[in-house]
Amino acid sequence: MNPTLSEGECVLSNKLVYSRFDTTKISKYFTSLDKHQGNILFLFHPPKKGEIVVFRYPKDPKRHFVKRIIGIPGDQIEIKNGIVFVNGKEINEPYLNPLKSSSNWGPSIIQAENYFVLGDNRAASNDSRSWGSISNEHLVGRYWFKYWSSLCAVAPLKQGDLK
Repeated sequence: MNPTLSEGECVLSNKLVYSRFDTTKISKYFTSLDKHQGNILFLFHPPKKGEIVVFRYPKDPKRHFVKRIIGIPGDQIEIKNGIVFVNGKEINEPYLNPLKSSSNWGPSIIQAENYFVLGDNRAASNDSRSWGSISNEHLVGRYWFKYWSSLCAVAPLKQGDLK
């Protein structure tokens, strides 16, 4: 996530903001559920484009990653020579590492209850381009702030678990 986050920094995430529950048994009382979230209702709000999230790595749930949400359910994502297009429009990404990526991906539509995430250091990021989107079930929380690595000992995750 360089330059936003550097290797060895620790992060604190807000787990409450993405609190959700399944409304399957009471869905007849909710007429305005988000069609892209099925019967899932977020207590505050679902993840939004541009938010930095902490999530369990889909290929190894014991590991946690930190990435930026680029696409939400229903979005069409395409990457051409490192430039990201969401729903056919190039997005402005002033937070990117100056090292340019030349990757290509898609186009693909993000499925319900899924998110397309990318690291800010695109040239060296392991993200949705490699292993696909993440689901609601992978979400841990929204990035809140970073703190010094010397304080990582008080964090619930072992230093080095965040990628």
